[in-house]
Amino acid sequence: FLRECANHNIAASLDLHTYPGGTSPGTFSGVWPRPPLFWKGQVNDTIGMDLFQAIVEWVEGMDPNVRKGILAISPMNEPAHLNGIFHYVPLLEQPELYLKRLNNYPDIPHGSHLRVMKWLDDSMDIFRHSMLPS
Repeated sequence: FLRECANHNIAASLDLHTYPGGTSPGTFSGVWPRPPLFWKGQVNDTIGMDLFQAIVEWVEGMDPNVRKGILAISPMNEPAHLNGIFHYVPLLEQPELYLKRLNNYPDIPHGSHLRVMKWLDDSMDIFRHSMLPS
């Protein structure tokens, strides 16, 4: 598919839509009607980064002519999407404790949205340190 995209001067976006345990409430994350667990620390804390790292390495190892068929890689589609309207879903519990444990940060500002933003920042570090930005 990606080779054919490149052959026709078009490119695809690789969109990682969800991760083990589900990243958002709703049917598209694969866990509905159960609440998502990815952000709650009930799934291996490193699995998201490990999977994104594996995707980046897979793309790095592609034939360069195939890789031309990729325009972008999205580390996570709509992270924590719909969480604002599903008040009964405790999606982002104790984000500051999670961040301290995951990233060894001494001082994390309060706010559950920061866990999502920090995860996206960490995933972008994986991308920035790969050969793909070139």
